[in-house]
Amino acid sequence: AAYTAVRDAYRLPRADDGEWAARSAAIEESMHGASEVPVQTAEAARLVLDLAVEAAEIMNVTVLGDVAVAAHVALAAARSGADQADLNLSTLGDEAFVSSLRSRLKRALEGGDSIVEKTVATVRRRAAA
Repeated sequence: AAYTAVRDAYRLPRADDGEWAARSAAIEESMHGASEVPVQTAEAARLVLDLAVEAAEIMNVTVLGDVAVAAHVALAAARSGADQADLNLSTLGDEAFVSSLRSRLKRALEGGDSIVEKTVATVRRRAAA
């Protein structure tokens, strides 16, 4: 839906100044939604990452490999969402919106490498026991 809105905005007519301005406004607005989606992806992935580090301590040892994989995949998903959002945000003029989403992305990525390292270390420790 977010992509469709952006696509449709880019397809708007631009024959005169009025149409050009309306098209530009529609593109900006649709890109807000298109930027929100990958930010939400990064935030959801961060939740999975936070759960993985907890799961490493409590899950049955037979599924610890899955927990390690989940941590790696969650960090990759968070980074991927952040990369897509950054690309979208670079096209926007609404500085307050851009700043807000960049702050959310920073929180989603903050300490991610350390969480994966801790998760994998816990998995290895428990698997070796």
